[in-house]
Amino acid sequence: MFSANKYEDFTDYEVELARATARKMVGNCGLSMDDVPDLEQELMCHLWKKKREFNPEHLSQCSYKTFVSRVIAKKKVSIFREKSRERRLLDHRKDLIEAYGEELFDDASDASDASPCITRDQITWSSANDSSCGSVEERVISKVLLEENLKKLPFIQQTVFLLREAGYSPLDISEQLNISKTAVYKHLNIAILKLNEAGVFDRRD
Repeated sequence: MFSANKYEDFTDYEVELARATARKMVGNCGLSMDDVPDLEQELMCHLWKKKREFNPEHLSQCSYKTFVSRVIAKKKVSIFREKSRERRLLDHRKDLIEAYGEELFDDASDASDASPCITRDQITWSSANDSSCGSVEERVISKVLLEENLKKLPFIQQTVFLLREAGYSPLDISEQLNISKTAVYKHLNIAILKLNEAGVFDRRD
């Protein structure tokens, strides 16, 4: 977004505040020193977009430095929330592996196996990845919202929904989880109903 002198349109205060904030974020939510340049860039890009909102003619408005500080602080919180969400989703994947073993994410392919293999990339949401469902940005947002709401469901409902979205049939799921097909349909329908109510999933099997 910025040229070689990428911060020439910013004041020294803005640049130093963004850099200091990026460094202070290290150690939280898995962030390391390697992330500092990207964090700094993200903070500066956000500030660039928000600067136009400051109007010095509004007597009730705070000073410009206070405005900048608030913009940077709010963006920092937003980044922390995003990173925390990513870590929770990763923890959920680990929970699946611990509960059902690495074979749940087996990358191998065996044509003689009656049950289809499931890979890491397949543990996703077909509706959120459908190119007909809007722009890439809209699909990413939809996917994040879906993941967040799925996390609120009981573990068994999450698992059944994940496996169904990955291409498993109800029979495959019942065999994988050692539950009846009736139980599979029950958990799947409840999961879909709750996700529908949350407005993040509108496809029914």
